[in-house]
Amino acid sequence: MTADTFTRLRDVILDGTGGGPVLIEPDSRIVEAIPDSLDRFEVILGAEEEFGIEISDAEAEALTTVAAFVALIDSKRGAAA
Repeated sequence: MTADTFTRLRDVILDGTGGGPVLIEPDSRIVEAIPDSLDRFEVILGAEEEFGIEISDAEAEALTTVAAFVALIDSKRGAAA
């Protein structure tokens, strides 16, 4: 997990959720960091735009933690490089 990816993803999450009171850490569960399903959709779209990747519905549904989200982004960016 890269710190840069985590920081950028955290910003995408905060933008997508309106910057609520939730502390976002790598081990944060996705359902706690992004409790609203519509916000999760917005965050997925925001991450796709921010990182220039595509995330399938199955990949999005399988995400359990912020660290897993970062790992998915890093793997897709590595594959695209």
